[in-house]
Amino acid sequence: MRKLTISTFVLSTLLLAACGGSDSAIDTAPVTTPDPIPSVVMPSGVWQGTYVYQSDGFTTPIVALITPNGEARLIVDNGYQAEGKLNLDGQSFSGDMVFYSIAGFHRDSGTFKGSYTPEAITAEMTVHGNVISKVSLTLDSSTGAGASFEKLAGTFVTEDQKTSIGIDKGGAISGSNMLGCTYGGSVQIPDADINVYALSIDVSSCDVFDGSYSGLGTVQQKDGVTGFIFQADNGQFLITDYIYK
Repeated sequence: MRKLTISTFVLSTLLLAACGGSDSAIDTAPVTTPDPIPSVVMPSGVWQGTYVYQSDGFTTPIVALITPNGEARLIVDNGYQAEGKLNLDGQSFSGDMVFYSIAGFHRDSGTFKGSYTPEAITAEMTVHGNVISKVSLTLDSSTGAGASFEKLAGTFVTEDQKTSIGIDKGGAISGSNMLGCTYGGSVQIPDADINVYALSIDVSSCDVFDGSYSGLGTVQQKDGVTGFIFQADNGQFLITDYIYK
């Protein structure tokens, strides 16, 4: 599993003083070492955990995808989907988020804020200043699997077999569904050491859902099957799905 590390920079000074007289000497002042200054490291990777509703305590699974530049996607099994950008302040973070309903419609704006360590995130989601949920995440071991077009390339289908999406070895996307919607676009790799992919998807022949979508995804292996969990939006509609090959 890829570990996040916090580097420190230690500065030291050496003061030399010369004394006069027939027998000159050099005195060395004590070396002073300032307190370590930790660098800020974005908690990028694949995170899994629980999403707990503040209203009734209902708990549901959540997956969070975070890139090195702070882009975050929150994929909730049964609840708000969210996207936004995280800003760090030491071991704390906050970010303005856009929330979508389960059906994928833009619903509201709010915040996602909390604290993190290299292996855990604890946070709250708020809308209009009210806490709607609490989130607990741990870094998933798949993070360290890295990202490559070789792993991703192939033809994926949805569980109901109604949508087919191909990704070639250069990251180009092409596909369609049984309703006549067509898909194009491309996949980018923000960091080859982290199992998170950036997506640009163009949807056409799909009525009100036409447009350019951007988002994130991750490759997951289970029982010999390669799956791809992704989320993308165009500011009005959001797509969250699991496809496999």
